[in-house]
Amino acid sequence: EGEEAEEETAVDIRTSWAYELEEEEAAQGLSLSACSWCFLGLLALICFTLVSARPSDALLLPGLFLPPVLVLYFAYYRKLRGEIPLDVVVANFAGGFVPGAVVVMLVESVLAVVFFILCFSDQLPGWLDRLHELT
Repeated sequence: EGEEAEEETAVDIRTSWAYELEEEEAAQGLSLSACSWCFLGLLALICFTLVSARPSDALLLPGLFLPPVLVLYFAYYRKLRGEIPLDVVVANFAGGFVPGAVVVMLVESVLAVVFFILCFSDQLPGWLDRLHELT
C-alpha cells in the first residue's frame, strides 16, 4: 500500500492541470508567446514604415518575405508542423533575424564610412574647413 500511495502522488504531481494545458497548447502548436508576438509586431511595423515613407517601396516586400516563407514552408510546415510548436519556430527565426540584422547594420555603417573616406578623400579637407566655419 505504501508504494502505491507514493506512485499515485508522483503521478499526481507530474500531471497537474498546468502541465496538461501546456501539453494541449504544444499539441495544437498555434499558441505564440509574447516575445513571438513582439517580433511579428516589429516586422509589421517595419513593413508599415517602409510603405508609408515611399509607397513604391512596397515592391520590396515580396523579396523581403518570400525567401523566409518558402524555407519555413518546406522545412517546417510540410513535415514538422505536428512535432514542433509554431512559437518555437518563430522564436528561433527571431533569434537569428534580430542579431543578424544588427550585425549587418553595423558592418554596412563601417563600410559606408570607409568607402566615403576612400572615394571623397580629396574633398575631405574642404568639407572639414567648411564644417569648422559653421560651428
